Amino acid sequence: MCIYINEKKGKLYVLELERDSMVQRHVFELYSASKYEVSVVDNVLVVHNMLAKLAILFDVRTDSSSALAAPLPIAYDHYEQTINSLSPTRNRAHCIQDHKYENWSFLPERYVLDNSVFKEKNTNSLWTMQLDLQAIVHSWPSTKRALLVDFLLKRREGQSKALLLDVLFHLVYEGAPLPTISRLFALMHAVAYEARKVIKKISLIQGENKEKKTSIERYERGEVWAPKGWMGYQVISQEDLCESVFQKCIDSGLSPRRLTPYMIECIRSAIRQSLRITPKFNMMLVDFLIMDKRFFELHQFLQYHVLQDSTELASILISLEKSYEPAFQLGLDMLYRLTEFTVMMRVLLSKGQVLAALQLVPHTSAVFREKGLKPRDFLKKAVADGKPSCFFTTFRFFQARNQALRGFPDFLANDACEEFTTMFHANFRGKKETLPVLLLPTGIEGKETKSEPDYLVIGRETKVEETPPLTPAPAAPTTSASSTTAVM
Repeated sequence: MCIYINEKKGKLYVLELERDSMVQRHVFELYSASKYEVSVVDNVLVVHNMLAKLAILFDVRTDSSSALAAPLPIAYDHYEQTINSLSPTRNRAHCIQDHKYENWSFLPERYVLDNSVFKEKNTNSLWTMQLDLQAIVHSWPSTKRALLVDFLLKRREGQSKALLLDVLFHLVYEGAPLPTISRLFALMHAVAYEARKVIKKISLIQGENKEKKTSIERYERGEVWAPKGWMGYQVISQEDLCESVFQKCIDSGLSPRRLTPYMIECIRSAIRQSLRITPKFNMMLVDFLIMDKRFFELHQFLQYHVLQDSTELASILISLEKSYEPAFQLGLDMLYRLTEFTVMMRVLLSKGQVLAALQLVPHTSAVFREKGLKPRDFLKKAVADGKPSCFFTTFRFFQARNQALRGFPDFLANDACEEFTTMFHANFRGKKETLPVLLLPTGIEGKETKSEPDYLVIGRETKVEETPPLTPAPAAPTTSASSTTAVM
């Protein structure tokens, strides 16, 4: 790139050298004829009007030929070091003296040599120039706030990320048009996608072990992001948007109904860039929909997998059964897709659906050793159900388990199932077993098949003939469970 300034016409030309020619890329208006000097600070052209003592900012990455903001004066922060800091600022009280400005020599890039002689040290000073982003934000035209986000996203300075999130918060809070916010989300997620590829390459170069939490997995969880100012752009994470934009809007009194379209657009933009939606962002959208009682929309987002599956989300759906009855089945389907069969069994058992819970795992599964899922817990729920067919099938299920694991169908003393053994004998032993046995599958735990559906129908019951209610166990002393022979 080459820069040429026509001081008489007050125009700045940006030219690009090609193999056989020179091409004009930009023409910037400098507003007046004067003496000019040029610096490059954080990929921004800073054009100094030496007579007006002002600086004009231009960005060559945009198609606009106008200045980024209103002309700003130059201020300085004096330190004891020989390298000091200069910045365009809106506070004229800290502007440099006129006679000093005339003694400056602008060196390439962002350096300024002050040729004035200090009385005390009798030496010159070398300054470095930086942008006062806060001043630029305040001087930016209010009608071009969306372009301000684009500008801040390309800056590497320390305050750019906080200022960018603050500007985005005001755009959302003030109800900016959805297409405008959509374009900003698309730009931020495009940067995040490129940063993700960099993280992935780094993890491959470092040869990270798959058993450990790799950099890319930490990136997807929002725990690590690309280096600050990646490729001249700030990387905005979904955690930043949750905390500094959406949650801030809720704290400021904005209703969830107004925020939901922006969050959905953010998710759509992230999915378009193949980015994983973080659990925190998912749960925030779910909370907003529940607060606004928009259960049908929540149902649609789950049905079309807009919201990603998680155990936490499934638990919330199950707890919404009283407010929205289909949410219970949606929660079970999600647990089924996550292969969280143990959690499903606990939920079904708490609802008294004993046979449905037993269908989830084979009778030899180790899940029946866990607290709350032992044979006694299932048999107790089967008795409370009041249906002889349920108790009969549950008892026979665990008899088959005992036969497979121990070589005999009887319960041991530590199983604490003596009363259920006695009840089974009192109701079914010595009778012609006309009661049909509900055949249970061998279990789906650990099943890996692509043709398997992502849902599970719970609650279907097999019709059986009317049978008398269960007879309680007699009060007489029961025989030891280990010495009782059950009818098979």
